[in-house]
Amino acid sequence: IIDANDKLSIQVHPDDAYAQQNENSPFGKTEMWYIIDAEPGAKIGYGFNRDMTPEEVRKAIETGTLENCINYIEVKPGEGYFIPAGLVHCLCEGVLVGEIQQNSNITYRIYDYNRSYQGQKRELHVDKALDVANLKKTNIVSGRTEGVLADCDYFTCEKVVLDEPVRDDTDGAYHILFFAEKNNFVSSVVKFNNPFITLIFELFVITCYLFLLSFCK
Repeated sequence: IIDANDKLSIQVHPDDAYAQQNENSPFGKTEMWYIIDAEPGAKIGYGFNRDMTPEEVRKAIETGTLENCINYIEVKPGEGYFIPAGLVHCLCEGVLVGEIQQNSNITYRIYDYNRSYQGQKRELHVDKALDVANLKKTNIVSGRTEGVLADCDYFTCEKVVLDEPVRDDTDGAYHILFFAEKNNFVSSVVKFNNPFITLIFELFVITCYLFLLSFCK
């Protein structure tokens, strides 16, 4: 969970191939954000608002104007946004998100608003960021609010609204359950005979051996 009380740095993540060649890591980082809560007018940054060249990006960083080159999308609770490797992005203040991602923490910070921490500016990774960033204009998207919010080679994220009991077969795969709203019960989980209550923002990892789940409101 990421609680953005201030605007976070503009950043980008590499794909698997770049991470393997340059970071001695098997994975890059594709991710998605689920908007748990957002103040009125809160936004996320989502790609460039026009085609850019590496030189234009460097100049915008140097002149402190990179924000003017970013798409900003006003977000609302309950929306999901897919962020593939290579997409320049950022969280702005007033947004609380659940982040689903590959097992990687490789982040290239492009711009941090010239802020200083303890008298020093944070390190930027401009060269590597430009190696991996999609510099083409990104079309503004609407957040998905129902069903499958994101589906890629690394994860599938599905939103389930518990208006009635739901049963799911994990089909031999690991599942992660994240309860974003209200209290719910998880019952009839194989190897757990007794129902148990979950709290808001609680997370469960269901191994491939626990293959039958039943949820109720």
